Amino acid sequence: MKSLQIKLKKNQTEVDFVSLESITHLEINGENLKSFSSQFLNSLLNSNVESLSIKAQKTIEFDFLNPILSQIKTLSILKIKASCSKKIEHWPDKFTSSLKILTLQGLELITCPLFLLTQNNIVDLDLSRNKISQLPDDFIQLTNLSRLNLDQNQFSKLPLVLTKMKSINHISLDQNIFDDDEKAKIQRELNIWP
Repeated sequence: MKSLQIKLKKNQTEVDFVSLESITHLEINGENLKSFSSQFLNSLLNSNVESLSIKAQKTIEFDFLNPILSQIKTLSILKIKASCSKKIEHWPDKFTSSLKILTLQGLELITCPLFLLTQNNIVDLDLSRNKISQLPDDFIQLTNLSRLNLDQNQFSKLPLVLTKMKSINHISLDQNIFDDDEKAKIQRELNIWP
């Protein structure tokens, strides 16, 4: 297993070409991330990267990520973290089927992205540090999901769909806006204390 960390310079918004031959773990850090050079994108699409972590202190523009998310056949871990993000207009229709762990943290999401509902292969999902206040009933389709992090969102009520999901063995709901009655209900229903 070889790892590579790419740190963008202060005003750099594009990842330049880097050969990813034999790289399995890739981490990209920067202030603003807007694109990959075409050479880097080709290298990434033809790589054996299993784990991709993208961290931005300010913004990430997502349109350039779409081909990556659906075409890297070996990608099993994807972590995207930002302090804020440009509104995500176009999620990919589906991610690669090998994806097992997905983090979409700090992206100012107000709803659960609908593409997630088709990602039955995901076992670990982190949607923390967003602005989500409810989950759709179709969230129950994530039948392999065993870990769910919804910390620091805008939940005031326990999403009922969570009480029906038998595969989940770890749920984190810390720092939401539950009142004391709702916290007691969550403790009864899920045996956790938010």
